[in-house]
Amino acid sequence: MANTKISEAQLRAKHKWREKNKNRYKRYEVTVNIEKDPDIYEYLEKKENKSGYLLDLIKKDIENS
Repeated sequence: MANTKISEAQLRAKHKWREKNKNRYKRYEVTVNIEKDPDIYEYLEKKENKSGYLLDLIKKDIENS
């Protein structure tokens, strides 16, 4: 297993990027109950780019409204 420890330099760079871009990006979180919605979970797990997929769905919904 690869070492996942983040160096101090990486932490500083991450913090710097977040500060620089805090007004350009907004993060949203979706929680899927695997037992209640296994079909949604399995479908999303197959998607390579989950964020891109969800953004495309929203854009299509906006176009159709």
